[in-house]
This record gives sequence, C-alpha cells and structure tokens, in this order.
Amino acid sequence: MEKGQAKPVTFIVAENTYSGPVVTLWVGWDLPLSGDSLNKGIEPPSWVPVRMLVDTGANISSIAGDVLQRLNLTTRETITLKTASFFSESRPVYHVSLHLFDEASASSHGMVRIIEYAVGDDGVQGLLGWDVLQHCTLIHRKEDRRFTLEF
Repeated sequence: MEKGQAKPVTFIVAENTYSGPVVTLWVGWDLPLSGDSLNKGIEPPSWVPVRMLVDTGANISSIAGDVLQRLNLTTRETITLKTASFFSESRPVYHVSLHLFDEASASSHGMVRIIEYAVGDDGVQGLLGWDVLQHCTLIHRKEDRRFTLEF
C-alpha cells in the first residue's frame, strides 16, 4: 500500500434486503467544496450515518432527501438522467464525502457527486452506485454472507 492510500475496510452485511447488500456509510460535507453554505455562515453538521444499498446498476450514488436537508447541502449542478423506466429527468447534484468504518480501520472516498434518493419502505437511505464502486474492489462470499470492500 502506498503512503496516503486508504487501508481496505471489510464489512459484514448486517442484512440483505430483497435488492441486495446494505452497508452503513458516514456522509458529510465535501470541504472546502461545500457550495454556498459556508458563505451563508452555516457550520458543517456532524457526520450522518446512512444505510446504503450496494447497487452496481446505479450510475450515480444517491442519498435520501432528509439526509440532504440535515447536511444543509446546496445544489452544485443539475444533470439529466435516464431512469430505469427509460424516462429522462433533470436532477440536482450535491457534493459529499463518504466514510466507511469498521472495528479496526477507517477509509474515505473524497468528493462524490450524489443525487436525491426516493426512499422505499425497506429502510435503505441511499444507493452506493457505480460512480464509487468502480474505484473499489467488492468481493462477495455467498457461503457466509461476507462482503469485502476495498474502499
């Protein structure tokens, strides 16, 4: 491992939803790129734990609207997405930092562009999409439900 490179973090999925594995990430501001919030005198809130579904089919990561509000995030840009039902939608994009912790280590993923996630009834608060996962190594052992994520 090179100096300054994050140590791989292993996590065990506490549950598998009908859609796939869920991991808890800590979400916070991408400082200093926090939009107009600092200019308005808004202090960065504490890190917020977010239950995220590991979704290799999602092109961009997303987080629930109530988490975005708790973080006092400002829109950084707007993008047009094609949904799973093949409709095009314009969505605001926010910048955050993602952090993963286990008993022995911590790992961070710098600035991540996210959009708002439509929360379902399974308790998932976001999607960890391909935009982040393509920079990670994800290994699944179905025998013991163990996922290893080099984040």
